[in-house]
Amino acid sequence: MRVPNGIVGTLTLLSDPETIRNFTAEMPSRLSFVPLISMLLNNAYSHEIKDNKIRMLNLYQSVSSSLAYIGDLQELLATITSIVTSELLCEECSVLLYDQESNEFEFFTAFGETGMKLISERFPADRGIAGRALRERKTQVVNDVQSDPDFYRSIDEEHAFKTKSILAAPLIAGEEPVGILNAINKIETKFFDKEDDQTISAIADEVALAVKNAKLFDFVVDSYCKIRQGLNSCKGCKRPLKSWTPCVRQLELV
Repeated sequence: MRVPNGIVGTLTLLSDPETIRNFTAEMPSRLSFVPLISMLLNNAYSHEIKDNKIRMLNLYQSVSSSLAYIGDLQELLATITSIVTSELLCEECSVLLYDQESNEFEFFTAFGETGMKLISERFPADRGIAGRALRERKTQVVNDVQSDPDFYRSIDEEHAFKTKSILAAPLIAGEEPVGILNAINKIETKFFDKEDDQTISAIADEVALAVKNAKLFDFVVDSYCKIRQGLNSCKGCKRPLKSWTPCVRQLELV
């Protein structure tokens, strides 16, 4: 089945030998519909590619807008997890931050009923599918989680939840691992596919940079407060992994 820019497929006819012989004798006239079908298939495929590109551009715009206008890291990542859940049609989404000192993951933010209960919980960073994603620095697409030898069952057991499928994308800023972006339990097709992999991997690159910048900002502001303002100058402002806006507001009140 040919089109001007290539081949879109093949047409196979299954029948008894006599019918095939009769069909072959009149093949040119009987196959006159093939060019039309080929063109229709090619147009449908082209429209699908175009729609996917538009969808991805809209997704990047949503993520980029969030990165530009939301200064608080927790609020930003809450927005990102909401976008991922909607875009990938999954039940839950969470961001795990990697603590290098303790070699642990911390549930920093999540979207979904179970994920919200996990905020601030920790588990070893060398365990689970998330741990494998961080080690291999590659998105893990697992559609049968229960049979995966690396699956970390403790979280499911403690919270009466069943993880069926998972996308675990490592958050790597430059060469520094900063965490994992998880999408849990595909809803409609029940299977995450290559397109989902590409989508979450692209978002993960942006999220990783946002997390690294937030850590840097927090370090700079914390150092400024201690060196220039004194240890007690923040009046209880904790600002963990957030923007320096709270500190600036506090200074305005002094």
